[in-house]
Amino acid sequence: MIKNVIFDLYGTLIDIWTDESYDGFFEKIEELFKCYKDLKGHLKELYLTKCQEKQELIEEIDLLEVFKEIYEVDDKKAYEIALTFRMLSINNISLYPKVTWLLEKLKKKGYKIFLLSNAQRCFTIFELYALDIDKYFDKIYLSSDYGMRKPNHEFFMRPILDYDLLKPETLMIGNDCYTDIKGSLEVGLKTIYIETETSTKNVIKPDIKGFKAKKIYRKIKSFK
Repeated sequence: MIKNVIFDLYGTLIDIWTDESYDGFFEKIEELFKCYKDLKGHLKELYLTKCQEKQELIEEIDLLEVFKEIYEVDDKKAYEIALTFRMLSINNISLYPKVTWLLEKLKKKGYKIFLLSNAQRCFTIFELYALDIDKYFDKIYLSSDYGMRKPNHEFFMRPILDYDLLKPETLMIGNDCYTDIKGSLEVGLKTIYIETETSTKNVIKPDIKGFKAKKIYRKIKSFK
């Protein structure tokens, strides 16, 4: 019987589309934060270079540190830059239908609920608060906090070890057949693969096509 449910976030609970490549994106960020440092048209180059340098040293970087180094500012100002960077890149962000219903249902039934996401704390926590779903999770695990990302087995094991969870009682729900599903299976967790718009199609057969809250709940209950 499943007692613990671990969710992926983007593409699983949250439908999000971002674009940092449109004309004028980096110029707009530069203009907004020229008061901190005038980068004279070099933000994009500096940003990409810093990210690459850090990725050579660690599996998952923290973008807050990238902006701190580029602008030579403290955490508070770097957070302001990072959040603005994210907000200007978003074309759409919303919960899939009945996400709140599913999380409330699981909570009321006594399941432990965790979030395990390849994501940046500097803007993901804000988005969770804005969409009012942060309150449902017993703990939130974001890759930027741990310097590692799915499908790293050690990252999957964080909630298991922190909460002494039994693997046969623990389920991972995600929309990526490689990072979410393959990685989970390799550490001994049960899985539900939801195919959404950002999933890689025709790799493995999905358990559920599209976020269908009632089907997901019934599938969770079906595990013995």
